[in-house]
Amino acid sequence: MSEVGPVGPPIAAAMGRASHLAKQPSSEAAPQRGSDRVELSNGAQLLGKIAALPEVRQELVNRVRLEIATAGYDSAEKMEAILEKVMDDLAG
Repeated sequence: MSEVGPVGPPIAAAMGRASHLAKQPSSEAAPQRGSDRVELSNGAQLLGKIAALPEVRQELVNRVRLEIATAGYDSAEKMEAILEKVMDDLAG
C-alpha cells in the first residue's frame, strides 16, 4: 500500500490554482433544466372533483324524496323552478 504524504505548500498552491480555474466562467452556456410535470390518474382527478363538490344537505334531500314518493313534489311551480336552475347551471 502506498502512503500519501502531508499536503505541503506546493500542493496547496497547485490546488489554489485549480480552484481558481474552476471559478472562471465557461464560454458555453449552462444546460437548461427541464420543467417538472405532475400527472394525475383518472381516479385522482375524480376524487379532486368530488372533494370540490358542495356539502350535501341531507335533510333537504330526504324531504324532497318524501315529497316525490307521495306525489307532493309534482307541481307546475316546482317543475318551473327546477328547469330554471338546470338552465342556469348549463349556462355557466
